[in-house]
Amino acid sequence: MTEIREIFRAYDIRGNTEENLTFEVMEKIGKAFGTFIDKKGYKKVVVGHDARNTSIKLKKAFITGIKSSKVKRIVDLGLEPFGTVLYYGWKRGFETAYITASHLPPMWNGVKFYHSNGVGYLEEENNQIRDIFLEESFEEGSEAKVLKDDVRDEYIDYVVENVTGGDLDVVIDCGNGVAGLTAPDILDDLGFNVDVLHGKPDGDFPNRESDVNEESISKMLEIIEDYDIGMAYDGDSDRCFIITNNGELLRADETAYLVLEKLLEEKKGDVVANVECSRRIEDVAEKHGSKVKRVRVGHTYLFKAIKENEAIFGVERAGHFAVPQIFPLDDGVAASALFASKISEFEDIEEELDDMPEYFGDRIPFKCPDSDKFEVVEKIKDKLVNEYEETSTVDGVRVELENGWVLIRASNTSPKIRITMEAKTEKDYREIKSEFSNKLEQTINEVVGK
Repeated sequence: MTEIREIFRAYDIRGNTEENLTFEVMEKIGKAFGTFIDKKGYKKVVVGHDARNTSIKLKKAFITGIKSSKVKRIVDLGLEPFGTVLYYGWKRGFETAYITASHLPPMWNGVKFYHSNGVGYLEEENNQIRDIFLEESFEEGSEAKVLKDDVRDEYIDYVVENVTGGDLDVVIDCGNGVAGLTAPDILDDLGFNVDVLHGKPDGDFPNRESDVNEESISKMLEIIEDYDIGMAYDGDSDRCFIITNNGELLRADETAYLVLEKLLEEKKGDVVANVECSRRIEDVAEKHGSKVKRVRVGHTYLFKAIKENEAIFGVERAGHFAVPQIFPLDDGVAASALFASKISEFEDIEEELDDMPEYFGDRIPFKCPDSDKFEVVEKIKDKLVNEYEETSTVDGVRVELENGWVLIRASNTSPKIRITMEAKTEKDYREIKSEFSNKLEQTINEVVGK
């Protein structure tokens, strides 16, 4: 049972369909999910899936499981981008389940859960579903009716109505994921000149891997100089990345900086960023009189904080963006529409990037057994809180220094502890790296070697 237990993660469920995420397992997950939401008083679920070859059968197994619970209504949207399915749940008051493994290889799959307000299930909620699954404490009910529906055109119209158009030559790489079902139409309707790479959904991902990186977008990099910008999506389109005319793949904080330069001119409000994001977020927010709220790593916490703080934008280092002016949903396609809109307002994006504050930084993993990593982080947290004046313990421990900052936190999914750091100069970066690497290695040895 240990191997099956491992498919339950902090923010979703993911497993290898050739090993531990079988159709039988997925049906039981559906039963556990149905039992959980019935206990919470939720009676309606919308289900969708990405383009992976196993997604249709896994979705059917999952729905079979839900049908055996006391849930009253299930809507099956079929193959759709993640944002389209979330939009349906948000507009119609349904809990959402989406079959996907996001950016992982083709043999992987899973499911992630969202409330009708657009906020993903928290870790403790996912853990309760896991416990129902492991204990097989399923509730039985009369079989719910499964309905089909189609919301794609409504979703496209909604995004277009809530974003200002522009005039750019744009190339988008959908990576044979689901973004090709909506992104081209949205950008075209907004007035952009759009060319599409790998737009047809294909679960084999024949042209590039589902993740977005410099290697996977090599085809785009060959032609990007013919366009003003490029944009690339991962497999389920919950994340989007910007590529400049000279072939630079922007990090999430760089994209956020550009967008906020224009967004904060139009509308005042605060910004949410997770603890791993660059100090650039504070630079641009403070310039416009706004504040930055730092939250735990994980898109669920990002969107929860957006609602609680009534913020106007949110960013996570991994490439998730919150765009409340459109809707409070984790949607890379909608975010990309806003990106194109704001970037089109610049006379020269390269000049804007040159003026962006420069920092030197990196993220370094340190091996540490799963059984010890959280104890190590707690121990070094106590040391650093006592040693440094300005610290945050929202997620691990982040230390603000005069010449930079450093974050130490345990990985949720692997036997590692990571140090993320950033400094104003390369010399400062090397000094911070040496100092805090030594502190962490010493603490790991104290705990693991005891």
